[in-house]
Amino acid sequence: MKGRGKKGEKKERKEKGREERRGREYKKEWKKERGKRRERKKKEGEGRKEKKEEKREGEGKKKKEREKRRKKKEKEKGKREKEREKR
Repeated sequence: MKGRGKKGEKKERKEKGREERRGREYKKEWKKERGKRRERKKKEGEGRKEKKEEKREGEGKKKKEREKRRKKKEKEKGKREKEREKR
């Protein structure tokens, strides 16, 4: 005759199998989610890079404009000084 085993052993084995299956399914889902997250991050990163480049370009334009204004002011200042000297 076969031994019955401990009380509740069959139940424990069933539960253990369920947990393992649940773990594998969870892992699959997690991998899929991770892939989606990576894709999303890549897209966001590209957007950020573009924004940074635009910002850099904008800074260059602003800097040039500032330089122009400064030179213009200096020129006007020089003209005023010359006029004062003539008087």
